[in-house]
Amino acid sequence: MPAPYSQAVFLGPAPDAYPQWEKYVKEGFLASLSSDAPGSRAAAYNIIPNPMGRLPPDDSTSLILLESENLRCLQRDDLHALTQLSASPVDSRSYERIESFDPLGLGPAEADPADIDEYIEFYREDHAPMMAKHPGYLRTTLYRLKGVQEGQVDDPAPLMIIHEFRHLEGLGGQITKDSIETEFAKRVFSKVRSMKARTMKLVYAHDR
Repeated sequence: MPAPYSQAVFLGPAPDAYPQWEKYVKEGFLASLSSDAPGSRAAAYNIIPNPMGRLPPDDSTSLILLESENLRCLQRDDLHALTQLSASPVDSRSYERIESFDPLGLGPAEADPADIDEYIEFYREDHAPMMAKHPGYLRTTLYRLKGVQEGQVDDPAPLMIIHEFRHLEGLGGQITKDSIETEFAKRVFSKVRSMKARTMKLVYAHDR
């Protein structure tokens, strides 16, 4: 099950600095986080083309995703060193997990809180089961924003939804289209003021 707190750091390492950035991430930063914070997970992703044709919202090319049992463990000084290698503005935000939707039965899920019941119900009862029809689907996790640590964001999105896949075969096809055209989906999405979508490929992960 995902840890209750998550830190998402979007950045864009300059091409000539990428080897140095990747080495630092693999050999130092991720392992350091995991060793310092029991129950944590740290992963690096590269942003790739979206199968549905959605353009990325900014120039970020990489994501560092940190998960921990303790929110304070995510407030780290070495994040600054990591972001110094970024050629694009850095966007760093912390989130609290609301629920992990697991229609394939890969692990337990928990529900809370009540103030966004409609979103929880939508993903649990409608969207996650539809997404689970994709051959590579694993799970969906819903997070609520806790704060913005770095980056100039006038109105940061209050929610972050992560869909995990083994592969992207079929994504953007009929199953995907059907999943966003249900009556429940239309009702929920009609209330969304803006949506930013990114597709990422796992580069490296370190679990504690």
